[in-house]
Amino acid sequence: MEDKTGRYKVKKEIFKILFLIFVLCFYLVGCSEEDLPLGKSALKSAQPEQELREFNIVQTNNGKKQWELEAQEAQVYEKTDQAIAKDIKVKFFEDEIVSSILTAEKGILNTDSGDMEVEGNVVVISLVQKSKIETEKLRYIAKEEKIVSDKFVKQTREDAIITGYGFETDPGLRKVVIKKDVKAEIIEPKKKE
Repeated sequence: MEDKTGRYKVKKEIFKILFLIFVLCFYLVGCSEEDLPLGKSALKSAQPEQELREFNIVQTNNGKKQWELEAQEAQVYEKTDQAIAKDIKVKFFEDEIVSSILTAEKGILNTDSGDMEVEGNVVVISLVQKSKIETEKLRYIAKEEKIVSDKFVKQTREDAIITGYGFETDPGLRKVVIKKDVKAEIIEPKKKE
């Protein structure tokens, strides 16, 4: 005959193991990829080689400044040529003059190519075109000097507000192409009195 205390101990041990598995699963689900910057799971196990405050980096091409990135903090992963930054401000340049300014909550910079992916209240303001782009996420492709996104976008100009999904533009917002579900609201010019 089986001892009741023996069965009780086995059940108690099984309960402990199941409880530990449950706690472990709960912890892993709580640390989902959404909590990682831009969902980059490749970086979740890596440790940054550098952690910086008031981070600043400049990208040049043939001695001419293309952009300058400032961030409140950044983690640099030298093995993958990436920097994860928070509270980002990027100044884009044309002929050594600031043409536009991008701001975002966070982003990943490829320190080798100069490509960026930013997200969270992303705003690009063109000082040249006097227009503004607002979206939740975008990518800057350095080699092509192009900004792209497949997310909802709102472009505000002096004469119109244009919305849609997906867009492509140059950093100065000279030519903005919104890809689908485009809607425009014309703004009447203010009359001078």
